[in-house]
Amino acid sequence: MSTGAGGYVVKSSAARELLSAVETVLQGKRFVSAGLAGNVFVTSNPGASHGARPTDPNPYLRLAGSASISEFLASVMAATAADFGALQLYDSRNQVLRIVAQHGFENEFLEHCNTAGLKAGSACNQSMEARTRIVVKDVAADPLFSNDLKGLLLRAKVRSIQ
Repeated sequence: MSTGAGGYVVKSSAARELLSAVETVLQGKRFVSAGLAGNVFVTSNPGASHGARPTDPNPYLRLAGSASISEFLASVMAATAADFGALQLYDSRNQVLRIVAQHGFENEFLEHCNTAGLKAGSACNQSMEARTRIVVKDVAADPLFSNDLKGLLLRAKVRSIQ
């Protein structure tokens, strides 16, 4: 935190705290995982948000259309030198992943990814079910994808997914 980080989320708390952390940091405040509240480096940060809970539990409804989310995606793309990027959040009302920000993708990809239910066999849905990050290094070679989905991803110039 002393080197300029805006927040810190412990991996084991990411499922509960990541969205709150992103929202807090995008508002210009600091965020530290609630599990670290007793540590010395946290107590020196009076602006930290310890386990704050959002008022609306649906991340998609809270953040869809937010300029801050687009800025967040742009910063992630810059940091990873990505040419394309999309950020999906879970829409709990409709039980689907929906795109809240994207750059560089065309309609075929966007329409598919914006309506992906949790039952569709893809990296995004596997990640949601397992509640962990999924990394696909080579879309063309990964057995996770059906031929149709693999074709869609390759036409969209998606070669890897995280």
